[in-house]
Amino acid sequence: MQVEQMLKRLKLTLNAEKTRVVNAKDGFDFLGEHFRLKRIKAPKTRHTQHCRVWPSDRSMERIREKVRKTVGRRYSMSLEEMIAELNPVLRGWDNYQKAADAQRKRIVRFNGFVRDRLRIFWKRKHNAETRGLGRLSGETLAKLGLYQFAYAKA
Repeated sequence: MQVEQMLKRLKLTLNAEKTRVVNAKDGFDFLGEHFRLKRIKAPKTRHTQHCRVWPSDRSMERIREKVRKTVGRRYSMSLEEMIAELNPVLRGWDNYQKAADAQRKRIVRFNGFVRDRLRIFWKRKHNAETRGLGRLSGETLAKLGLYQFAYAKA
């Protein structure tokens, strides 16, 4: 009832087909973010719960697909050109997600995913037997200018 009264005061209406009311403890996705009410473990705090925000699973899958598509099978490009083309995609997604708490584990895994895509590209371009792990470390890619997410180590 409280929600309906608040919406009425704001002169807003809900679309019944698109809208559902959920418990914040269960969490929900909105605009590429996942929101969930989490318990605060710190002692002597006035508040017992806090709203946490991180990239939704769907958003993570979309950015992975965009990276796959950007890297693709364009072996005529050099590694530096590929990184230059990939960086705006990564930087744009990161800037959109800045407000999120960004679970560190997810972002570290995503950094690894991007590096793996570039290693596979390098391996196939040069017809190497390994994935290029020895020659193409994360540090090397960072020196070449690959965008690294601020929450994760290279």
